[in-house]
Amino acid sequence: MSTKKIKDTNISRKAKIGGIAAVLLFIIIMAMPLPDGMTIEGKRSMAVFVFALIMWVAQPIPIYQTSIIGILILPMIGAVESQKDTFGTLGYDIIWLMVASFVLTSAINETNLGKRLALKLITKLGKTTKGTLAALMLVNFILAFFVPSTTARAVLLAPIVVVLLEVYKQIPGESNFGRLMTLQGIMNNHLATSMVITATSSQLLAIGFINEMTSSNLGYIDWLLGSAPQAIITAILMFL
Repeated sequence: MSTKKIKDTNISRKAKIGGIAAVLLFIIIMAMPLPDGMTIEGKRSMAVFVFALIMWVAQPIPIYQTSIIGILILPMIGAVESQKDTFGTLGYDIIWLMVASFVLTSAINETNLGKRLALKLITKLGKTTKGTLAALMLVNFILAFFVPSTTARAVLLAPIVVVLLEVYKQIPGESNFGRLMTLQGIMNNHLATSMVITATSSQLLAIGFINEMTSSNLGYIDWLLGSAPQAIITAILMFL
């Protein structure tokens, strides 16, 4: 049996164990006595949360299927009064902005536009070490507008960074320039994320709750104008 088949078998086994554990913990939490200070709805919601969390990590089924199951279970077990409460968040405009950003990301990944953009900028600017750092910083900030995930952008840029370090003949574990590129890449990724509301899903959820709780109408441009100056200034100071 090849190494790949053994690895796939191990992953499949872990996924099955995770699925069984998720169901068992759901049943245990539902059956346990009600803790002091917790409502019955809170206990039922916790059971669904623990079930979904384990299923998302183990992935015995696709992540989106787990999400749908969690949404359907909540009204069925009485954690919420009706499905209207469960699906109410779909009424937020910001949720559909998130959906649109993921559709755009799928197109970018399918056409390799992100990689081509990164390589084009690095080819033009990366003729020196400083130019390379500046190009990577610029790429991070540009991709933040189109790729709604810090992890996805890191995965996209990591192979390019490795190739660049090989071009500059940097020795792994001994290269200060390699350390600098890695640390600046991580920091610029997060700075760019803080600037663009669609750069990560948590910010979209946050502004949705902010608008709901404060009766505000903050949107994409409001977030950008409020966050861009500090993100850009911090990135420039870090570069210098």
